[in-house]
Amino acid sequence: MTSPSSFLARAGRRSRPAFVFLSPRQSKRPSTPSRAFKSPTSNKGLTKERPLPVEFDLGEWHFAQVCRHGRFCLYVKAKTGGMGKPIQSWELVMPRLRNERLMPSGKRYPARECYPKDDDWGRLAWTYVSEADALAALERRSKAEVRHV
Repeated sequence: MTSPSSFLARAGRRSRPAFVFLSPRQSKRPSTPSRAFKSPTSNKGLTKERPLPVEFDLGEWHFAQVCRHGRFCLYVKAKTGGMGKPIQSWELVMPRLRNERLMPSGKRYPARECYPKDDDWGRLAWTYVSEADALAALERRSKAEVRHV
């Protein structure tokens, strides 16, 4: 397991962090025919075409999926701040589910998972400053999800 500072140093080079719990085989999920979604957050009757990426960049932030449990994903979010000081936080998200769409321009978007919108924060996504808090929240929320199903 690497230290958070070595992850941040490598995040600028867009390399894969060594402590990601997913193996390369797990990150390449097979695609299967899509079915209609029941709601934006329900996965009942859903075959996912395109899951959230294991790694991606958004602006100056680098996101790497640490683990996935049920409908919840835990991402570490990192960048280098002022004076070269590393900044990182953890985001626990429940991906939004989108149906396949055909745009008026003719462009087709496949069925996919999407990162929650800003308005969904506090309902479908949460930010934590320590990894221990994020992992505890993941365990707590995944247990609550099992009780409500």
